[in-house]
Amino acid sequence: MARVVAEHRGECVVLAGGREVAAKVTGKAMFDAEGRESFPVVGDWVEAALPGDGTLAVITAVRPRATLLARRGAGAGFNIQPIAANVDVAFVIMGLDGDFNLAWLDRYLALIRQSGARPVVVLSKKDLVDVPQLEERLAQAAGRAPGVQVVACAAPSGDGVSAVRALIGEGKTACFVGSSGAGKSTLINALVGHALLKTGAVRADDSRGRHVTMVRQLVSLEGGGCIIDTPGMRELALWVDVEGVAEGFPEIARIAVACRFRDYTHAEEPGCAVRAAVDSGELDEGTYRSYRKLRREQEYLASKVDPGRMQVRKRRAKWLGREMNRIQESKRRLKGGE
Repeated sequence: MARVVAEHRGECVVLAGGREVAAKVTGKAMFDAEGRESFPVVGDWVEAALPGDGTLAVITAVRPRATLLARRGAGAGFNIQPIAANVDVAFVIMGLDGDFNLAWLDRYLALIRQSGARPVVVLSKKDLVDVPQLEERLAQAAGRAPGVQVVACAAPSGDGVSAVRALIGEGKTACFVGSSGAGKSTLINALVGHALLKTGAVRADDSRGRHVTMVRQLVSLEGGGCIIDTPGMRELALWVDVEGVAEGFPEIARIAVACRFRDYTHAEEPGCAVRAAVDSGELDEGTYRSYRKLRREQEYLASKVDPGRMQVRKRRAKWLGREMNRIQESKRRLKGGE
């Protein structure tokens, strides 16, 4: 058995017998694959055969995954683009400069939660903000990620790096995700203790960087544990269906249990506990807006993939409209009889 430690455009490098070897997937495995998600990705454990000369490993099968971090691929449809497999903890790296964006944080957290990995938020570049702004943004991130640990660091100086390292236990696999220029590679270099990965400058106007990391790769840490570095993401769409969006927002899923109807969009339906929680301040309104936006995206994609399904949703919307009118009419009658 071997582990995939690098992957780019279908080419793999596996760690087998204590050394890294280039690898390819057998034709049979490619033929049997149900989709892109069936192919090896960084972090996968695979069955691999090494030829006598040891120059090229042959991957015959991918072992069952504990977790799979994936997003929806470009274009219409629900094609899956795997990012990393068997990840125990996934760090969202977000710069405290112009990279700080709570709506994107919601998307990253939803992506990680649907994978099965434990999310952690790392606010990088803390040396670029003053103490009041740092405390404000820490509070904002914590408010959008209830129950998720939030830490801040300045990787070049080492400030906060030990706190990140402590969250990567021995034998555990971590994954770093975030936009280009967020500081993922810089933080990994600080964790390994030398300039292992190439880093680059960011633009002054929006704090975005170029894609310095071009491949997904697994980096081992001294003392145990490893990190999977990923290229910056300019697009971040979930690959679950409409109903699965709520799984990425556990606080909404928890409140939704009290909704009057089971299949809710949590928009204007009568008896919606989620809307009531937003109105009362129990649920963060920004989190709610992110949820609604992601749900609308998935509904649009569903209409492209399965037009018949959208017709069902339209009929349901009409029914809900009639139900709301009935409830309002009942209220008016009761009020008139008082």
